[in-house]
Amino acid sequence: CEIYALDIDLSKNTYQAENVHLYCVNQNNKQEIEKFLTSINNIKFDIILDDGSHQLEHQMHSLLYLYKSLSETGIYILEDLHTYKWGRIIDSPLYYLSFYGDNSFLTKEENYELQNAIQEVTIHSRKNSRSPYCGRSITSIIKFNHN
Repeated sequence: CEIYALDIDLSKNTYQAENVHLYCVNQNNKQEIEKFLTSINNIKFDIILDDGSHQLEHQMHSLLYLYKSLSETGIYILEDLHTYKWGRIIDSPLYYLSFYGDNSFLTKEENYELQNAIQEVTIHSRKNSRSPYCGRSITSIIKFNHN
C-alpha cells in the first residue's frame, strides 16, 4: 500500500519508509490541499483518515476538499469529533451531520454539495477513562455517492 500523510508541521516527523509520502499541508487551506492533489496527479484513495487538528472548521473544510479524492468504494474517516468546541456529543453539528443551520464554516452551496454527496454515515463512540475528553471521542465513517 501507499500512504500519503499530510501534516501542518513535519519538523517533528522522523518516520521514513519507501511507501510513506509526507506532505506539509494545512488542512484548512483549500489552495494547499489542491496543490497536494495536483502534485500526486489526483490519485484516488481507498481510505482517507482525518486525525488532524480536531477543530470542527478544519474537519469540515478537509471533508469538502478531499471527499472527491476517494475511490468508488472508498471511505472517509473523521477522528475525534467534538474534541475542542462542543461540551456534549449531541451538541455537535457533525454528530447528525447537519451541515445546515448555524454552521458558518461552509457556504450554503458547499453544505448542499456535501449533503448530496453523502450516502451513509456511521458514528462510533469510544469511551476511554484515561482521556481528558472522557466519552467524547467520536469517530465518523462516511461513504459517498459516486455519480
